[in-house]
Amino acid sequence: MAEHKPLYRWSFSEAVRLGETDHWRASHAENIACREYITQTINLHYDGACLGGDVAEHCIAKFGYDRVNWLLANTIRLKEDDGRFSAENKEWAKGFFFEHDDIHRHDFSLDEAHPGLVDIVANQARQAYDRLQLFGAQQCDSVYDFETVAGQVLVLKPDMLMDEYKAPESQLFLAQNGFGCVPTASGRAIFGEFLIDGEQAKFHRQDFLGVLKPELLPAWVIEKMAAPEQTPEPVRIKVYQINLDRDTERIRLDPLKPGQTVDSSIYDEVFDGLVHSGDLESIFSRFNGELMPALHRGCSMSVGDIVEVGGTFHYVNPVGFEQIDFDASLTQKPGDLLRVVVIEPGLPAYEGEIGPDLKSMQRAVAGHIEVTCPFDDAVAVVSNEEAKLIGMEGNRHIAGQVYAGLLFIVGDDGEGEFCSLTDEQAAAYSQIFAQPEEITMEEVEADCGYEIHGFDFS
Repeated sequence: MAEHKPLYRWSFSEAVRLGETDHWRASHAENIACREYITQTINLHYDGACLGGDVAEHCIAKFGYDRVNWLLANTIRLKEDDGRFSAENKEWAKGFFFEHDDIHRHDFSLDEAHPGLVDIVANQARQAYDRLQLFGAQQCDSVYDFETVAGQVLVLKPDMLMDEYKAPESQLFLAQNGFGCVPTASGRAIFGEFLIDGEQAKFHRQDFLGVLKPELLPAWVIEKMAAPEQTPEPVRIKVYQINLDRDTERIRLDPLKPGQTVDSSIYDEVFDGLVHSGDLESIFSRFNGELMPALHRGCSMSVGDIVEVGGTFHYVNPVGFEQIDFDASLTQKPGDLLRVVVIEPGLPAYEGEIGPDLKSMQRAVAGHIEVTCPFDDAVAVVSNEEAKLIGMEGNRHIAGQVYAGLLFIVGDDGEGEFCSLTDEQAAAYSQIFAQPEEITMEEVEADCGYEIHGFDFS
């Protein structure tokens, strides 16, 4: 199934407020194209007496369920007094939210098509959507029936899934942590995994229909949740990506041909760190998800990249991976990287490297940095200043305080600048934080108070 452009559901004024006008313009242009296509397809299949074929099927194949349904529902809502639309389709259209002051809604109303024919296409679209057998709100319990939904199976709203993933099994998400798990909390983030494949992800509380009713849990979900969790050993990997300036043959994104050798010298090392699993498919998903590894200096993983696991190198092909010969000594990386100790939730501490610039550090901790100096040593702890407020996972106890989210320990040159850790410091802090800690979200939330210390205002 083709990948369709994402549908933007908010008005232009709201897009301006959110700084998302580019998304609005792209989606609006696609709405216009969809309007024209639906109208032309209706005209093509209407012989003056009846509408032949499945018009909705053709339109969905080209523009996707979400956009086609959006345009049909918008048209019906704008013409809700028109008796040529059935009561069932009018009720169906009420399930779609439109901003009443959105003056651009008329731009993609199907005004050039006869309402009676639009009504037939709406019937077809509803039937096509029903055949997906997706979970609906009526099959869920409200999240407000639970003190916390951590450990519960949540149901993603269908419009959160691209068309190729619109299946009931892809809606099922095991909530694990995040302030959004507590319905009364102001934080909305929920961290967890897709039950179908274990992919880790983050959503917001409003992205879910609710908690799937226990009697509707599929057998495979019950079996999976009952099975003892097999926690793989963390694995150190490296990732190499082609430097476009040195790629004179323009092989970036090319599949590996039989017998082809790879020029190692055109690659940069963009990641060297721990991941939870050495499975190549899991690594590929991690480097293409919302929560990419913190020390990653490159872009999303794609064809032509090299993954090193246990000294073996694998070329990323369009489908799968190809083991290859690769000389990592010929690759390059920035010369000013700082030696740090990285501490992630659920992982032993490990030595890593990070750029000395603010952007690299903010990228590593996934937000604005906070610097603390809890040790009697020339080092600093760098973490996300909002980690506990936005529901990041508890990480470690340091000097009586709970730290959440990824953090790293870096050298302090005593003059207000960061520097690399010494060999002794790197070894010592790797040992101190070698064991991950289990910290509940309740502990994280209880430690959200503010303290100001260590500042000299004289």
